[in-house]
Amino acid sequence: MKVETNGTLIETKFTCSLSKRHLVGLLCCMVLVIVTVGVTQAQTTWPHVVLSKDGTPISYEVSGVREPTLVFVHGWSCDARYWRAQAPVLSQKYRVVVLDLAGHGHSGMTRTKYTMGAFGEDVRAVAEATGSGKVILIGHSMGGSVIAEAARLMPGRVIGLIGIDTLENIEYPMTHEEFKKMIAPLEKNFQTGSRQFVEGMISPQTDPQLRDWILSDIAAAPPGVALSAMTEMMMQYITGEAAKVFE
Repeated sequence: MKVETNGTLIETKFTCSLSKRHLVGLLCCMVLVIVTVGVTQAQTTWPHVVLSKDGTPISYEVSGVREPTLVFVHGWSCDARYWRAQAPVLSQKYRVVVLDLAGHGHSGMTRTKYTMGAFGEDVRAVAEATGSGKVILIGHSMGGSVIAEAARLMPGRVIGLIGIDTLENIEYPMTHEEFKKMIAPLEKNFQTGSRQFVEGMISPQTDPQLRDWILSDIAAAPPGVALSAMTEMMMQYITGEAAKVFE
């Protein structure tokens, strides 16, 4: 008998002289081997976990092998899934790393404050765990502030930054009044407020199903984490720290 599972061919021979009990036992062993092979192969694609500086577990995934390593950092209330269209393509030429920042996706959420500096430590922990010598950090939206902090922590390792819909004006002089007006709907009703906040950022040409998925996903984010991260990010523009990072 030949059984193929996940590309592995398993051949088992038995004769009619086997008793029914022995045959059942043999079949059980064969099934166990098949299941074990399947689990072993599946585990090669499972996410890894590394501890950030404060001990928070950070989930990340790696694909590809060539340097430089591209580390993708998601935006506010998003996670590593948002890079699922880019990672398979770019991993054909580079090592690609996607991660969930603390409080997002499958990473830990034990912090009382979700600062850009702490997120930067998450990225550094992942970059160091991969053993990459040359790293290009790619950040979307809030991820732009995060990769700037991470680059400051790894001056000898980071060779470039790519911002996506972010860092257009790092010297924007946001006022406390502007920030209060922006965050008020989120504090009042996070699910409704977050949908309204993000909806205006999505292109009208976006597939309707994708639009609905994004809005529903972000509205399901932990409000405490989301509000803290938003506050900490915007405070960098109020205090001027957003620009000072780049000095």
